[in-house]
Amino acid sequence: GTAFAALAGSPPKAGIVVTFGDFVMLGDLDDFPDRVQWSGVHDHTFWTNGTRSADKQDFHNGGRVMGIAPFGNGRGLIFHEDATRLVTPIDDRDVFTFAMAGMDRGLIAKHSLVTLGPWAFGLSRSGFFMIDQNGQFNLIGADRVDKWFQDECETTRISAVIGAPDPARNRVFWIFPASGA
Repeated sequence: GTAFAALAGSPPKAGIVVTFGDFVMLGDLDDFPDRVQWSGVHDHTFWTNGTRSADKQDFHNGGRVMGIAPFGNGRGLIFHEDATRLVTPIDDRDVFTFAMAGMDRGLIAKHSLVTLGPWAFGLSRSGFFMIDQNGQFNLIGADRVDKWFQDECETTRISAVIGAPDPARNRVFWIFPASGA
């Protein structure tokens, strides 16, 4: 259709919704901001935990779930405010494993997250970053770009930073609220 509609079945309300392989994965749930939950395999309408591979995972460190970057083959990354986790598929009832890729490497602006090929890009407390599907984290704005951004951005509105990919030229762009604008 041409209009947005509520997800079928009985999923919880969530701030993040992505297609993650054969599942729909939700993050930043209204009642559990540090949880991810996924639908039944090949069934976006099925949300009964522990049945047909539908389940949830709570994280007790790292803070609120700020983004999910799927890379294909059931692999991806989950970004928290202060941590990043690798997601890998397994073949038993648990469906996924979650391994810490780095503390103090989180996402501070939910909509700054961009997935392009095997990389994810975004804005952390340390500046703009690039991370690959294996968790290799690199600051890409170190020094000059991050300093310019700090000088120009209205930091009280950091959550308004939005990223977008240019897949034709393998570039990533960000827009942000400027100081005094």
